[in-house]
Amino acid sequence: QLRCPRVREGPSTEELLFRQEECTRPAGKRVLEKNKWETWLQENWEDCTNLNLSFQDLGDPYQVANFNRILRRLIRVETLWLVDNSLVDLSATKLPRCRVLNMNKNHLTSFKQLPK
Repeated sequence: QLRCPRVREGPSTEELLFRQEECTRPAGKRVLEKNKWETWLQENWEDCTNLNLSFQDLGDPYQVANFNRILRRLIRVETLWLVDNSLVDLSATKLPRCRVLNMNKNHLTSFKQLPK
């Protein structure tokens, strides 16, 4: 199970490069590598089996692209909670191992809008 997963995107690559140039100390590189490892641990979506992304307003246009990227990576998820996220259509999403899907309080109007 993932702990504190990030759905919102972080800073752009250009912004990260700018920050790297500002910090010329060798210790900064070690901190950056540690941060990459922590980010990978937070975003290990492929191995996630239980995930709760409720109450994050993932249907907002600002978050839809990143949320769809995450959904494509959830290849092993068995339990997925997406309660109260203003979601409209997830029909393009495939969740092959999903057994429990809780999508209460979203804006779906048809079963055809559910993931496959």
